[in-house]
Amino acid sequence: MNYMIDSEEIVKVSGSTVTVRAVLWVSSVSDLPEYDSISGRSLAAGSVAFVIGSSEIYVLGFDNSWTAWEV
Repeated sequence: MNYMIDSEEIVKVSGSTVTVRAVLWVSSVSDLPEYDSISGRSLAAGSVAFVIGSSEIYVLGFDNSWTAWEV
């Protein structure tokens, strides 16, 4: 695990899983977590990840995949 959650906003609670819109810091693109791979959490669309190694920003889409932010 080469990432950390900086902040999160609860979007929904369903059983033991909390869906959150989060801001993450990750070491590299390969460290971007799957939307459902963090224990007890599910990442919501609009979550943002700052990739430190390549100075890129990724956003989680409604299809649960990370896409590079194009400026």
